[in-house]
Amino acid sequence: MKFNADTPPTLCVEYLSGLSLYRDFVAFEHRGQARSFAERFWFAFGGAAPVPITVDEALARRDELGRPYEITVTRNGKWWNVNERRLVRADGSRVEIDRFYQTWTIHSRAQTPQHPPIDDEIPY
Repeated sequence: MKFNADTPPTLCVEYLSGLSLYRDFVAFEHRGQARSFAERFWFAFGGAAPVPITVDEALARRDELGRPYEITVTRNGKWWNVNERRLVRADGSRVEIDRFYQTWTIHSRAQTPQHPPIDDEIPY
């Protein structure tokens, strides 16, 4: 990986599945949407408030976070995206987390009403 000293550090979360390694990047020290995703990541994984400000603080508090035991990935060009995770939080609860860091208890997502897909086709 390339390192750019001008950009804020980013936490790399690695998932080992079989013999394959998949990565998520969590930007605690960034602003805007990247920081928002870091906050959602922290709470979805069971971390306590306040959300860490720095990568070093997140690493020091990593024992607050749940441990994933199952992931779903999809190919995105030459990269892989981690789309869903199942994990056991520090309090013993088991949750499912989607790619937007929305959280459900295991198997409860199937009970939520599904919205019809967006039809964004523009007729001529």
